[in-house]
Amino acid sequence: PASAPKSSTQFTLSPTDAAPILAFGESIPKAELFESVDPEWSNGALEDEPHVTVLYGLTKHEAAPVQKSIADHGPVTITLGKLSIFENDQYDVLKVDIEGADLRSLNAKLTKLPNENSFPDYKPHMTVAYLKKGEGKKYVGDARFDGKEITFDTMTFSPPKDLRGKLGRPELKLVKQETADKVSSDTAPTIPKSVLLKPGM
Repeated sequence: PASAPKSSTQFTLSPTDAAPILAFGESIPKAELFESVDPEWSNGALEDEPHVTVLYGLTKHEAAPVQKSIADHGPVTITLGKLSIFENDQYDVLKVDIEGADLRSLNAKLTKLPNENSFPDYKPHMTVAYLKKGEGKKYVGDARFDGKEITFDTMTFSPPKDLRGKLGRPELKLVKQETADKVSSDTAPTIPKSVLLKPGM
């Protein structure tokens, strides 16, 4: 059913990359924040784990099929854009726009897995905060993060909250096949020539 808990995939920012996003969120006046956010989407009005969702709505809560579907994809570099908002009847979602060709191709791969994603048009973004209706407009176009690039070599598989104690939130590797082959050959044991030579040679 559509109401059943979903799994998602995301790029989770490192503490270093997340720090300026979190600091900006903390600088927003508390009077502007919308505190009654659905816990499915956030733990509060301020996003406490900056991330970029690759695909939300996976109906199978297993990491292995996801890892298989992204085999040979390789690392993903995203470019942060300007601040913008999603508007709905209750609040404004303040976000950083995100772009990246590899990000979009990864999303396309994941949509082939069983999912009930209700957002058919992929609009990559990084949520900063949930604001009271009308409070977000003043931030639209702010370029404080514009142009910053971040590269990810793993992707977080995030099952529903009630399954995380059992399944965790594994980091799935993004490795190009030729790179994987090279790593395998580089780490393969080498046989000393003395072993290869016949006695007396």
